[in-house]
Amino acid sequence: RYEEAVTHYEAALKQSPNDPVIWFNAGIAHEMNGDIAQAAQHYDRALALNPDFSAAAQRRVNLPGF
Repeated sequence: RYEEAVTHYEAALKQSPNDPVIWFNAGIAHEMNGDIAQAAQHYDRALALNPDFSAAAQRRVNLPGF
């Protein structure tokens, strides 16, 4: 199920590459799919676009190994 979500979010990012919410949601999908490195990159991008995005910051610091 999360693999399908990743596919949809990555497609959405091609249409709206500057939307931090899509980056964040894609990060969650990657995280739930077990791809922690990709999740971290997506949370980082969400935070680069919106440094005040507290949910992205919280998920980023709670990633295992990061």
